[in-house]
Amino acid sequence: MQSYVKNVVDMLVQMDRRSPDYSSEACQHEFHHLYLQTAAHFAEPSYALTVDTSVLQRLTHSMVRFVSYCWPGHASEVKTDLCILFVYYGILDDWYKDNLSEGMRDFSKDMINGSEQKNSWWQAVNKHLLSLLEHYGSFCSLNIFRGTLDFYQGCWIEQHDFQGTRGSHNYPDFLRRLNGFGPIIGASLFTTGMFDETDNIPIIASVISEIEQWELYVNDLLSFYKEYFGTDKQEQANFISNYAHCAGITMQKSLSRILDKITLSNNALVEMLPNVDPKTKRVVDNFMLGYTAFHFTDARYRMSELVDQAEDLEVEGAQDLRRFYEIARAGSDQGPLRWASPSLQDMTENSHE
Repeated sequence: MQSYVKNVVDMLVQMDRRSPDYSSEACQHEFHHLYLQTAAHFAEPSYALTVDTSVLQRLTHSMVRFVSYCWPGHASEVKTDLCILFVYYGILDDWYKDNLSEGMRDFSKDMINGSEQKNSWWQAVNKHLLSLLEHYGSFCSLNIFRGTLDFYQGCWIEQHDFQGTRGSHNYPDFLRRLNGFGPIIGASLFTTGMFDETDNIPIIASVISEIEQWELYVNDLLSFYKEYFGTDKQEQANFISNYAHCAGITMQKSLSRILDKITLSNNALVEMLPNVDPKTKRVVDNFMLGYTAFHFTDARYRMSELVDQAEDLEVEGAQDLRRFYEIARAGSDQGPLRWASPSLQDMTENSHE
């Protein structure tokens, strides 16, 4: 616990500690609008995947917060399509893993031939991607689609709960790049409504290359409490544990390696962004601020529990952690009870009447 708290605090110290304010009535209205649009998609009779409504409700709550926090300056239509896409990713990660090989035998051939996919998740996601990619140019669209392919492969590997073969130092990073959202997130910041893709491909590629690393490892570090110290036994095969296992090193050294990677990408972005146009700097800064605040305030990551436990154990750095947590919580939207109505169950029942 001591090593973990130290690494989290060290990460936060090097970052911009401003926390956006999502508590205003205007923000609550935007959250509510995004929730209604996203929930309506999954309440439609044409929605084909069989997923428990409570799972969809939980995923929708989380992804509305995620997209609202990280893409605050983007158009409402963009945020809605992104939110729907991330719910689909959540379905794949949390619910659909037993069906990953279903209909995949001819996947590559069907994609090359332009034939409809046989896998039901891909059928639904491809249909939605046609809407989402209208907001992006060809380069960013390709990155979003590539990231979706990678994510599917990563989930397919993860269903085996395989930490990697001892001595295979590259396997944990290989798997993490697959099941992360780096290319998707990096590319999704650059809509055609905000940027001329043709003139900005070099800087877009540079941002993707750094955000891809930063986003992955910040998530790994801030997810580690619930995955390792918490009760989520199904998530014990996480990147930090996997790397310690494969490389034959201690968990403390694996945690330090994560911090080194975050620092490297954070420093690169700090050095790079002042040299690009203000709009690019703004969308990247907004994402980084929102991403950290989201992790600190979303119940799934159990940050309040971590802060309390660190204080109870009198862990060094606990007071710094508490201060960072309170900054994030002060600007929080205070959760879906304020904006998530009606329920997805009610919307689904009404749409089928």
